[in-house]
Amino acid sequence: NHGGWGGPPHHGGWPAPDDDDDDSTSSFELSGLFATQKPRDLVEGVKSAFSNAVRGTFYGLAALVASPIGGLKFGAGGAVAGLVVGVLLGVTMPLAGFVIGAYQLLRGVVETPMAVMDGFINCKIFDETKRTWEEYRLDEDVKEINK
Repeated sequence: NHGGWGGPPHHGGWPAPDDDDDDSTSSFELSGLFATQKPRDLVEGVKSAFSNAVRGTFYGLAALVASPIGGLKFGAGGAVAGLVVGVLLGVTMPLAGFVIGAYQLLRGVVETPMAVMDGFINCKIFDETKRTWEEYRLDEDVKEINK
């Protein structure tokens, strides 16, 4: 094995610098770790904020424990390096969770007036896929049912 996913010869399975993988697994994105979709309103913003805070804390604690253990397979130096990485991630991941959570809460606050206008006053429905308010057309539903 020359270092692709799962090969110990190059730093425990991480891709070698010369690997030219264009698939999505080779890039790191916070959106895969944290809830970043646009909240519908304040309620979804609060849920997202809480979720991100809990996720960040969990990721940080997991890194704090797992990094030194994973480094042990490279000897004492690897354990020390793993401890350093674990402490850094143990601090930054909860911080990232709280910052992203605060941002999601703010987005929920900003979206709430539109949710009240469209959801209650204009009788629109929220499309979970598009994350937008859409006109509800009963006549289109009737046509769909009668096909």
